Amino acid sequence: MTRLAFATLAFGLAAIAGAQEAPTLLENPAFKQADKNGDGRINRQESEAIDGLDFTRADANEDRVLSRQEFAAAMARGDGLPSFALADKNGDGKVDRKEAREIGRLNFPAADADHDQTLNPTEFRMAMLGSGRRG
Repeated sequence: MTRLAFATLAFGLAAIAGAQEAPTLLENPAFKQADKNGDGRINRQESEAIDGLDFTRADANEDRVLSRQEFAAAMARGDGLPSFALADKNGDGKVDRKEAREIGRLNFPAADADHDQTLNPTEFRMAMLGSGRRG
């Protein structure tokens, strides 16, 4: 039952993210930024700039580089993204504006979908996956 609820939630969130005109794989700004040499792939050295990214896990075909698809899959799993638990410094189950300031690529106003001046885990995750400008 829990898996079904999670799968339903994940599907719904993916649909919402798609409706918000998320960048395509070819336009992914995070990939473009990480691909320092512009060859369309991310090597191990380039990946070191992405906090929390497990290069070995992300390199699904073990060719020692990350394709756009491998990078997108790693980001969808949350590799290289700040975790909600780390962002929620006071452990109250939400990320407030002050806590959010410590996360450089978080657009707080856009992420706060319910306008309650805090981010719940779902809002936080969607914001990190969308990774907009800081708010």
